[in-house]
Amino acid sequence: ISASHSASASMSNSVSASISASQSASTSLSNSVSASISASESASTSLSNSVSASISASHSASASLSNSVSASISASQSASTSLSNSVSASISASVSASTSLSNSVSASISASVSASTSLSNSVSASISASKSASTSLSNSVSASISASQSASTSLSNSVSASISASHSASTSMSNSV
Repeated sequence: ISASHSASASMSNSVSASISASQSASTSLSNSVSASISASESASTSLSNSVSASISASHSASASLSNSVSASISASQSASTSLSNSVSASISASVSASTSLSNSVSASISASVSASTSLSNSVSASISASKSASTSLSNSVSASISASQSASTSLSNSVSASISASHSASTSMSNSV
């Protein structure tokens, strides 16, 4: 995976993974054999049960962790983060980002410019949001959301859902395959 300008990646049970990201990159790896990560300008990386791992992260992080196995948080300019009972969680936030993770297995969130994200009981969730994006995931297996400029997305009990929204898009999915 190579990503720039708000890239978010989540990998679980992968054998070989290489990720290069710049400008707000968030990466979460769980149970990987070989992982190499190069990140600059607000990079947050979390590795759990990995054999080889290289992590570069930057300054000003505020974090509260409770009963988590592996968690890495890089935040700048007023970032508030709370993790509870998560196995692997990685959060990169800049310019007033508020993130809450509860009982998630693998969650990766990259948010900039007032992004609010809530994940509950999700297995794999990747969210990239910029300019006032609000995203809520509940009981989803695999969900990928890219939102810019006032996008509101709600996923409930969905197996696989991918949503791209721009310029005031509101999307609601319930019990979708």
